[in-house]
Amino acid sequence: MTRLRRALRRTPAPPWLIAAYLSVRWRCRVSPSARVRYPLAVTLGRGARVGRATIIASGNGVELGTAVEIGDGALFDAQGGRITVGPRSAIGPFVVVYGEGTVSIGADVSIATHSTVVALNHIFDDRDSPIRRQGASARGIRIEDDVWVSANCVLVDGITLQHGSVVAAGAVVTKSVAPYTVISGIPAKFLRDRGPHDTAPHRQSTFR
Repeated sequence: MTRLRRALRRTPAPPWLIAAYLSVRWRCRVSPSARVRYPLAVTLGRGARVGRATIIASGNGVELGTAVEIGDGALFDAQGGRITVGPRSAIGPFVVVYGEGTVSIGADVSIATHSTVVALNHIFDDRDSPIRRQGASARGIRIEDDVWVSANCVLVDGITLQHGSVVAAGAVVTKSVAPYTVISGIPAKFLRDRGPHDTAPHRQSTFR
């Protein structure tokens, strides 16, 4: 009976019905093709839009703020932690977020396609034991407001991207980033400060 209760908590209805319930409950739009596990642990802000994504709200759940956009193919897996996304943030297609150590994403953040955010790190010090048996550490990842993470980036556990920072495409971020700085490379290093010479025309980012 316990196994049945767990199964019902994880997937209490067909995907399209869960999507319809969440859309009505939170006054937002969840694609009928979205896969949501543990839907009672999901909180969605008004006007949020979730595409054909997968959300696994195990642990302490998943919370998306007002007008957040989640692109097709994205994966949010809270694992044993929690994932929160602030208002008006946009998560691109095929972005992967693992929340074991808790992932906090602020307001007006853009994370572009195929980026990976992993709040977990394997322990591998013992040569005589398989890595999979050595456990993991989980310190968490914090992305502050108005941050842009370009395509194909990797953010590893224990870092903070401070307000207004920019991560160039393909970067692997292993250390925290100061406010209003641009970083790039593997591992990511300081490139320059943001400034008034950034003259590219402004356009609101959307993922549909």
